[in-house]
Amino acid sequence: MDLSHRDAFVDFAHVGSTLKAMLGRDVDAPLVTIAIPTFRRPDKLVEVVKSAIAQDFDRPVEIIIVDNDPEDGAARAIVDSLPADPARPVRYYVNDQNIGMFGNWNRCIELARGSWVTILNDDDLLRPHFLKQSFRVLDRRTDIDGLVCRKPPYNWDTRRVEEKPIREAVKWLAFRWRFDRRNLLRATPRTLFFGNELDNGLGFLFKKEIAVAMGGYRPEEFPAADFFFYIRFCLEHNLYWFNKKLAYLGIGENESIRRSTITTSLNLGNDYYRTMTSGYVPASWIKLQPQLTANQLEAYRLKFGVTFDQEERDAIETMIGAPLPPPSFGKVRRFRLFHGGY
Repeated sequence: MDLSHRDAFVDFAHVGSTLKAMLGRDVDAPLVTIAIPTFRRPDKLVEVVKSAIAQDFDRPVEIIIVDNDPEDGAARAIVDSLPADPARPVRYYVNDQNIGMFGNWNRCIELARGSWVTILNDDDLLRPHFLKQSFRVLDRRTDIDGLVCRKPPYNWDTRRVEEKPIREAVKWLAFRWRFDRRNLLRATPRTLFFGNELDNGLGFLFKKEIAVAMGGYRPEEFPAADFFFYIRFCLEHNLYWFNKKLAYLGIGENESIRRSTITTSLNLGNDYYRTMTSGYVPASWIKLQPQLTANQLEAYRLKFGVTFDQEERDAIETMIGAPLPPPSFGKVRRFRLFHGGY
């Protein structure tokens, strides 16, 4: 993990994006841009866009859709099916060529005109009060540069929210005390060392000027570029976790749960632990890496049904230079409690 500055916006500066459609009455200076990067998910895109349009928020908002597939055209049909005058202005762009997932996230930031930006993936959803409740916080706390809400999973295959009341209650009791009376917790390298509790970029409201100054997301860090962006963000700016469920994380056919993607993520994680223990968290915390890696594998099994055979586990042990212990989320929680990792 390289924490030095790099401007990733220049990677695809030579690739254009063409405005193909404009729906609704435009706003000159939107407060927020809801940016929807999309690639061949027309079946989900219509619901995603509608969740953005339906925001219960009385301040200027724009919605932009940035299609990363110049050849397919399926997203255009979805845009054409929307009302000609939706409650929010919608601009639809198509990139002249595929610039990759995080390249397209950066293009969304570039095309956004709002002073605040949130990226809504084309398989995720926003709750109607996402902006309203988020800005209740941001209006009071002008020192906050980025705010991330909680986002329970949404199963597209069964069209229901995967929430188990007993498990949710236990989880809530386990970490509710970490948040202040306004349900806020500042994200730092110490809190994020133990895993990406903030999850992907869904439900993340950030100042556009900061994202541009940081150089955006780095495509070479796929699939962990969103997590590494959080790390760089919290090193220099005020990033807070908001203990409110204001979005739904789509679960279904997803690039991020492919075995090859998970293996790449584990390799990046190996580099990440070493970077963080070289001055950002106590060096002694590196001893917890085997346990954290074992817990990651168990989380993939529990959440997505992805398992690794013995040969693959042997390769992971070689990568981290230590045997994998049995998974134990309790052990990590106790370590965090006694070592100030909250």
